[in-house]
Amino acid sequence: MENHKNLNDQLNQFIGTVNYYKHPLGFHYTDGVQYVASKYGTYWLLVDIGVHIRRSPKLMQNYGFICWTLKRNSPQEDSFTLTAEDGNYNLLFKISIPYSDFKADQLSLWFEGGVLLLPSEH
Repeated sequence: MENHKNLNDQLNQFIGTVNYYKHPLGFHYTDGVQYVASKYGTYWLLVDIGVHIRRSPKLMQNYGFICWTLKRNSPQEDSFTLTAEDGNYNLLFKISIPYSDFKADQLSLWFEGGVLLLPSEH
């Protein structure tokens, strides 16, 4: 699998979605998110995001849009930081991920109206 600095740059073919997948944690996600989870093994990321959405119901009440960004801490490390922002670069919280075999350096997913999607699918 090729290493991509920002995986979103490789996913622009996903515009809109045909299918919505229901995650066991109660949210839906799109074809693009399904592709990323399947091809890059990031189902764990969907769980992490879903757990934090469930633990913080006020998060979605107060913010109808959340930008989730998974970012490698440094090129030499396999540790990442997952951040949630309100869309105006205001940090809502961040999560440390000590290890992942995710090959890209960065991936952004948007959560809007109960649906997790790629930015290009908006």
